[in-house]
Amino acid sequence: MKFFQWISDLINKTVKDPDGIDHIPDSKKNRPALRKTSATQVAHDQPPQVRRLEHNKPQSPGEHITIGLDYGTFSTKIMVRKRNSETAEILAVDMPAEGYPWFASPSIVRIVDEKIYFGSEARKMKGGKIHRSLKMLLLSKKFSVFAPDSTDVLRGPFYITCYLTWLLIQLKRGIYQKYRNPWIKLNVGAPMKAVENNAIKEHYLRIVGAAWRASFEWDSFEAEQGMSLAKWRRRIGPLLSTNIADASERRYEVFPETIAPIVSLSRDPRMGPGMYQCVDMGAGTTEISINRVYGTGADQKVVCYFDETIKLGGDNFESIDTNERTDMHNAQISRDKHRDILKNRFKKVWHFGHQKDARNHNARQIWKKLNVVLSGGATFRGDVSATIERSNPILNWEPPGSYYKCARHSPTGIECNLSDYDLTNDDRSLLAVAHGLTFERMQWPEIIPPGEVDELDDPNDGIEPPPPYWYLGD
Repeated sequence: MKFFQWISDLINKTVKDPDGIDHIPDSKKNRPALRKTSATQVAHDQPPQVRRLEHNKPQSPGEHITIGLDYGTFSTKIMVRKRNSETAEILAVDMPAEGYPWFASPSIVRIVDEKIYFGSEARKMKGGKIHRSLKMLLLSKKFSVFAPDSTDVLRGPFYITCYLTWLLIQLKRGIYQKYRNPWIKLNVGAPMKAVENNAIKEHYLRIVGAAWRASFEWDSFEAEQGMSLAKWRRRIGPLLSTNIADASERRYEVFPETIAPIVSLSRDPRMGPGMYQCVDMGAGTTEISINRVYGTGADQKVVCYFDETIKLGGDNFESIDTNERTDMHNAQISRDKHRDILKNRFKKVWHFGHQKDARNHNARQIWKKLNVVLSGGATFRGDVSATIERSNPILNWEPPGSYYKCARHSPTGIECNLSDYDLTNDDRSLLAVAHGLTFERMQWPEIIPPGEVDELDDPNDGIEPPPPYWYLGD
């Protein structure tokens, strides 16, 4: 009997390291890690989407799944799409939090007694030290991913990696409960232009890569709320120090946040050819791009004339609202200053785009009509939307037939099968970046970046002197 017991123990052997982390034999590494939960836990402790996924039958093996992850300054949104599917599905991997959309996880980390908490749990807890707006640290010149024990600026990327790891592990549980042996690709948005900022992209790739390996690859582990910082440092620290995998080898990618809404917009059957200026303002950054859309459907082409990311968001206006209670005069001065920054950057993007067609009479005619597309939570603010509506760059255009129209982008083809929650058009607008990221790269329209637009101009096509640069003024 002892011999057979020894054989049984050997087959099922799982060795724990000093951190209490399981090292699973190779034969079991690819199996999804599922927690045993009671009916009460499923009803009260699991996020709503995970509860629904547990009751769905597994799909065919080898299903290709693309995850669109919008890691925002204020909240994080996740959507998934099966290959060739016309719809993307919302995955709520965190419990609903007061003041946040039901499908979003607060981008918050809290440290209490050397233990770390994330998302909704971190928001509702008291005490310790709370870390908000961590995403903004990725844009800091003091950025470093190799110092998890140093100052807050240097610890920020480490906390972001821990948060994303926790998030992806919750996501993995839900996906593996619905799909059998899925092939998963992760797309993450970053605050950079179509002409990618190599430094920012490298920061993101290192962080996302560490979170991916900790969640989906051989060194995955169970990341729970309230785990000790010591365990996180020993597990995540070495992963942040490894080299970034080559693009041909990795199953995760980082794309510009200026491009994701364009991809989402291009898939909207209601969108026709014309000029579109996209404005996506979140809590910390604003992405603005001016684009021309040619054709429809499979033949569609999007020319991005110019785009820009600026460090201006809803948090800037929220802080002014707070200060207004004690110093109304200076608060109004600050609000006017931020409005001017938004207005000038909005006009600048249009101006730099228009300059490329200014000497081409035929091409310039399309610029008489401009559709402004709003997305992102901060564009719901009255002072922000009003500023954009009053920043018409074609206001003084003399030829007849010009128009300037502002509208909100609400992506189509979003699946939400949760009877307890409604999905409004405003909710859809908040999902524009995540929705665009769920499309595989080969499904994107042909997007021509700003650096290549000059090559499209035909110098013999009706050249005439450019008009006076009236649009440089206020």
